[in-house]
Amino acid sequence: MKRAILLFSLVLAVTTAPAQTAWVQRYSGPGNSDSHATAIVLDSSNNVVVTGYSTNAASGYDFATIKYSSVGSPVWTNRYNGPANGDDQASAVVVDTTNNVIVTGVSGSAPNGDFVTIKYSSAGAPLWTNRYNGPANGDDYAWAMVRDASNNVIVAGSSWNGTAYDYATIKYSGAGVPVWTNRYNAPANDNDQASAVAVDASNNVIVTGYSGNGTDNDYTTIKYSTAGVPLWTNRYDGPANGDDYAYSLVVDASNNIVVTGSSWNGTDNDYATIKYSGTGVPLWTNRYDGPATGDDQASALAMDASNNVIVTGFSTGSGGYKDYATIQYSNNGVPLWTNRYNGPANGDDIPYALRVDATNNVVVTGRSGADPNGDYATIKYSSAGVLFAISRYNGPGNGDDQPNALAVDRSGNVFATGTSWNGTNFDYATIKCAFLPPPIPLSIQKLNNQLVLSWTSAAFSLQSAPAITATFTNVPGATNPYTNPITGAQNFFRLISK
Repeated sequence: MKRAILLFSLVLAVTTAPAQTAWVQRYSGPGNSDSHATAIVLDSSNNVVVTGYSTNAASGYDFATIKYSSVGSPVWTNRYNGPANGDDQASAVVVDTTNNVIVTGVSGSAPNGDFVTIKYSSAGAPLWTNRYNGPANGDDYAWAMVRDASNNVIVAGSSWNGTAYDYATIKYSGAGVPVWTNRYNAPANDNDQASAVAVDASNNVIVTGYSGNGTDNDYTTIKYSTAGVPLWTNRYDGPANGDDYAYSLVVDASNNIVVTGSSWNGTDNDYATIKYSGTGVPLWTNRYDGPATGDDQASALAMDASNNVIVTGFSTGSGGYKDYATIQYSNNGVPLWTNRYNGPANGDDIPYALRVDATNNVVVTGRSGADPNGDYATIKYSSAGVLFAISRYNGPGNGDDQPNALAVDRSGNVFATGTSWNGTNFDYATIKCAFLPPPIPLSIQKLNNQLVLSWTSAAFSLQSAPAITATFTNVPGATNPYTNPITGAQNFFRLISK
């Protein structure tokens, strides 16, 4: 009996769930040339749409937009080479309520690139194309896009005014008709670059980014009415009066607005996350300076169903290398949890995208590993910040792999896309990963002279070892439930993902 009690007290159970790769699709473009995916979106049928840019030997980069079915079968591919036959690079993609696909980016080589926005039907037929050439006939870069409840499309980026760059925000109807265009040139006439755009429940448009003040850059967040009327503008100059760059934006169900990015503290950069009311009143500001007091830069933002705010980015850690640092704040700005991720190579780990699933789990993806051998590293945390699982992807070329965008379906499946070395060039690499539910811990009952071990997930194997420090091996033929005599040699058990 003493042996049975000891066995019970030292049973081990894994605390993380397995992540299973459902499929991987790679796209190398014509002639196996460099291709870089930048954005991803799911339609209402969980079809996957990926866009980015892909080399055409005759014309540099083209937009390359691909639709896959939910099981990873290619449905259609569309390439776009602009009239100038220069570089065309897509940066964002959305779908409308009837699963039409809209992409935007820059078309034409410097110094004369334009915004270009293209709408395709769900079957891949081009419906309309709109180009925007700013008033100075210079470079215009579309960086972000959102679709409102009426299927209008809003595109935001930066546009040359002859002296410097301005914010440029354009609203198109679902039929591609320009509805309004707004430019923002800060009082100092420095460079102003919009980096993110969102809409609220009333279809008002909010844009954020960074804007020069004459000596440095500030966060600059602007709200426009659905008709394009400027409602308010908020600038944030951090405590050290240095450079502050806003990169991401979300809006909650009450039309409050949260922005995040990096902000100079006098020595290095911190995360700076700010919440505004719908009328532009600052509600709270949180700064994060990691344990190494090095550079910390937030890159992505999300909100869960309880209006908790989740921020991710990189934060300087051990040896001066960058780690993922993901933080959850309550609706009122109270820090709830912080998780850091330092990959196995102890190299730079830099997250690029963040999503929250239907049950408020948090998913982060980015590049992890020492140069030039970074991998995709996708992490899932529970809503309470408990590590759920980690999925890593090393492409066939065993070179640099960097995911740039992320999507999550209603079942919690995760889709990441980006760029991956094939041994000669870079490909799009799009991955569907299924994160299985965490296991219920190993259950133990005494029945006569046997212990009965039970568990609920077939994705886990039972292992045993004669000592806690010994090597655990699979128990041959072990099925659930498994019985073990209490009169034999002492054993220790654990579950491990298959």
